[in-house]
Amino acid sequence: MLERASLKYEVNYLEYVRKTMNIFAERNRLTRREAEIAALLLLYGYSNQELADHCTISVKTVKNHLDNMMKKLGIHSTRKLYSMLLQTLCCDSGMPADPKRFYERLSG
Repeated sequence: MLERASLKYEVNYLEYVRKTMNIFAERNRLTRREAEIAALLLLYGYSNQELADHCTISVKTVKNHLDNMMKKLGIHSTRKLYSMLLQTLCCDSGMPADPKRFYERLSG
């Protein structure tokens, strides 16, 4: 029973992340493949090689997609890209993007 509930939660979470990344992609004019790579990066924290293997493309193509995303978003590092994706996910879920604000609200 617990395994079914866990699996259902995981499937719901995967769908939620994909939906959020698709909305993020539309807002920022990312391609379908860029949105897919963004979702995989966020969900699994894949390396460039793992992204390439999962998408059956070359590592160079993954780097090109990441570079294109960062240009469109006006950022210069993969770390900043990952941070932006996490903030998008948190903001969409109702969690504050700035954890400091969250703790300030708790301490009230």
